Amino acid sequence: RSPRVKVEERYDAAKKQYHLTLTQSCAPTPGQNEKKPFHIPLKIRLITPANDQLEQLLELTEPTQSWTFDNISERPVLSINRNFSAPINLDFEQSEADLLTLFSSDDDPFNRWEAGQKLAMQMILNNRLPDAALIDAYRNLLLDPNLDPAFKELALTLPAESYLYEQCASVDPQQICAARRAFRREVAKQLQLEWAALYQQMQTPGPFKSDAISAGKRGLKNLALNMLLEANGPVWAPMAANQFQIADNMTDRYAALAALVTHGAKEAKQCLIDFYNRFAKDALVIDKWFEIG
Repeated sequence: RSPRVKVEERYDAAKKQYHLTLTQSCAPTPGQNEKKPFHIPLKIRLITPANDQLEQLLELTEPTQSWTFDNISERPVLSINRNFSAPINLDFEQSEADLLTLFSSDDDPFNRWEAGQKLAMQMILNNRLPDAALIDAYRNLLLDPNLDPAFKELALTLPAESYLYEQCASVDPQQICAARRAFRREVAKQLQLEWAALYQQMQTPGPFKSDAISAGKRGLKNLALNMLLEANGPVWAPMAANQFQIADNMTDRYAALAALVTHGAKEAKQCLIDFYNRFAKDALVIDKWFEIG
């Protein structure tokens, strides 16, 4: 079993000190009722408004260890286990404000993605729509020219319903489904202009390429298409139907078909018939057809 690390933090504004305490534990396994402390390397960075703190490596070797960081002018936000430096489970309760800071400005891709997932999960499970601050963070991420399209797609993909179920002591599938759909629709509507621009920017003209950059662009383009239909199906469905017809690869054709069916577009019926006729002799492809048909 993976060890569990509990994170406790405290900031002393008067002394300009940040205190961090880490406690490790591991559940017993057959033949090993008591676990000795592991040697756990943890990369951390303290994110401050000045962004002047460098990444550091902490080595947790005792059941409990504490560190004090001096000359920290404002309360920092902790980015921990950067680059997935240790295969552990973290017990770390962070406020929505801290998660928003990580999602907006953390330079560690995994921690940035995870902060966004936690924010969306908390809001969906509390039946809340994304607030203005989160919408702005989504917008800035989508517009950032330095971020990889594949990362943008992952960051804007909401936690799966099955994962949301796992976070609840008592599961109400209909309520969770409705809350997730409402959250997604709000993101789609609030960022409709950005999704439309991305759909055009992420086109990959010319012969089909399977490289990572082209695949990332296709993924983000098809997410944008889905969100546009979520925002206003009747307006954007003809564009999805056009993509279905002119696609030179299965990724784009299937994504367009799935978007049309999911959002109940009137164009879906004819595209379903067309798809079946094209691939009737390919059992694996028809399996995919049954999934959405």
